[in-house]
Amino acid sequence: MFSKNVKGWLASVAMILATFCAWGQNAHETEIKFKKAKQNGVVAEYNHSAKDVENTIRKKLADEGFPKLKSSGGFLTLTGVQWNNISKEKLDVYIKVDGNKSKSTASILLSKGYDNFVTSQKDPHTIDNIKGFLNNLSWETDVRLQEEMVNKMDNDLKAINDTNKDLLSQRYNRHAAG
Repeated sequence: MFSKNVKGWLASVAMILATFCAWGQNAHETEIKFKKAKQNGVVAEYNHSAKDVENTIRKKLADEGFPKLKSSGGFLTLTGVQWNNISKEKLDVYIKVDGNKSKSTASILLSKGYDNFVTSQKDPHTIDNIKGFLNNLSWETDVRLQEEMVNKMDNDLKAINDTNKDLLSQRYNRHAAG
């Protein structure tokens, strides 16, 4: 019961944070070094660890039904996927997350095959969509981390309750035998 109330409260807080966080995000189009050349992509910075941001990206893509990300040349990749939230065309997706325990940068390059990388000049709608995806990652990472914390607390509470139940049972059995 307690954990349901906490989860509901955290979800409400997350929605409020999402509203405010969406206004101040920093996803922007830039050139990114990819296979010894500079290609167009979108980059955003976060006040989260690289591990947490990457885990959020992996979870979001898995939740959208994408296959497991492959690793190639320092990038996580998906090839020939239909990512309807981003584009109506099939894409090759290249993702790189760099950083440390407190700050990170996520870079995403989108290609419509070979070296046909998406730019705002060629496809502004797709670039705007990927910017939105990256801008939302900050609060989605917050929500995911809060959910993990609540689940851990819920498990700890269950363990404490089980221990308490055992101790009360032992106490009752000692009093009943004595």
